[in-house]
Amino acid sequence: MKKDQEEKTALAVIEDFSQQAIGKAVLRNTIQHPLTLYPLVLGVLGTAASLVLELPFAVLLGSISAMGGGVMGWVVNFFFRGDAFATRYIQGCQEAVALQRHRLMETMHEALVQCRSIAGAEGLCEQGIAQLEQAQKRLANLREILEERVHSNELIYTRYLGAAEQVYLSVLDNLRDMTAILKSVSAIDTEYIAHRMNELRRLDNPTDADREENETLVKRKALRDQQLHKVNVLLTRNEEAMTQMDDAGAAVANMDTDDSRTSLDLETAIEELQKLARVSQQFK
Repeated sequence: MKKDQEEKTALAVIEDFSQQAIGKAVLRNTIQHPLTLYPLVLGVLGTAASLVLELPFAVLLGSISAMGGGVMGWVVNFFFRGDAFATRYIQGCQEAVALQRHRLMETMHEALVQCRSIAGAEGLCEQGIAQLEQAQKRLANLREILEERVHSNELIYTRYLGAAEQVYLSVLDNLRDMTAILKSVSAIDTEYIAHRMNELRRLDNPTDADREENETLVKRKALRDQQLHKVNVLLTRNEEAMTQMDDAGAAVANMDTDDSRTSLDLETAIEELQKLARVSQQFK
């Protein structure tokens, strides 16, 4: 039970929705399937025991048959039921993403509202709150467009939606980093810094301690400016991500679903969304 809970709470990463990751998951799950694993294990143990202990030939024959049954079970699952295993794997990834999204959404709006009280960060927080709402709308819009163009039971639909959710999640993750950065400089009072620097400039004969204090104040102000710049970059990345989500929705809407290239076009779109999610999270 504990293991199942840990698996459900594991966070999906961008690569989880790639064809390579899905292929590895299907291979792993079909090998570990009871109809494959148990007959193979029993067959190998039975064969080894027959050879070492010189058991009757019927035992050896039965062991070899068990191994053959395990191999056949794997062939059936991998080559004929692969899509079912792939869909199950993708759904697990989506559940992990949805769990992470729910956790972030619970705290993100409140955190942004709290940071809005930080002097000089009011406009940044307002933009972040707007992005939180706009990103959610774009994900819902992408889902609606995709449902109109592709059957929801198709594997490509699940993979595309998973990639889009990763982009949305990267926006939330950037907003979370933004609130952490703002909180790190929330105690830096720019009015106090300006007042003290002004007082120090008025001194006729400043001491070494006075000059050191001025340097410290300059560094403190520079640190605050640097952190606010990082916040601005994160917000810009989010704006770029949402623009690309709009582009992705338009590309899907313009696809000819009767065209044999539909799956190829969606594969290209998935790769672009995955690349976008990575780029959106590069700046930390």
